[in-house]
Amino acid sequence: MKKGLLIFIGVFTILAFVVVGTIGAVPQGITPVIYIQSLNIKSMFGKDPSINPTTKVKTIELDYFDRDLFTEVEYEGEWYIAYSLQVEILPLNVTNRAYEFVVPEGNGFVELNPEDIYAKTRGSLLIKHATPEMLGKRTSIKVVIACAPRDGGPAAQDEVTLKVNYKEK
Repeated sequence: MKKGLLIFIGVFTILAFVVVGTIGAVPQGITPVIYIQSLNIKSMFGKDPSINPTTKVKTIELDYFDRDLFTEVEYEGEWYIAYSLQVEILPLNVTNRAYEFVVPEGNGFVELNPEDIYAKTRGSLLIKHATPEMLGKRTSIKVVIACAPRDGGPAAQDEVTLKVNYKEK
């Protein structure tokens, strides 16, 4: 009886190891956190910005008066066009896709859309119509826009210069 019981326990133990090894025991509730490794700001149409080879400055350029792409809208007595930036996040399977756009306050031309409560995460911008008096001798303005990850990972913020040309065609 002792031998039979020991053989039974041994066979049962080996069988248990084989079953667990084959099927596996997946622990519940343990998921690895995958952080954002890089952010890349893209244009409204998903195009990469142009990069100056000497300064490495990324630039998205647009024409305010391009009526095929933009329609002016009035907001609080001023005229604007709406523009949205896109973001490419790598890797694609990050746990938390949290990021935030930052537009310098007081630049007078570009601001996050105050009507959009998610403007900081959507990159929703309003670009103001500039009169010749506002521009002086310039025909364009440049504003540096940043996008910073908010997931606690190692990724650095990405910056792009938004260049708005005000020369009518």
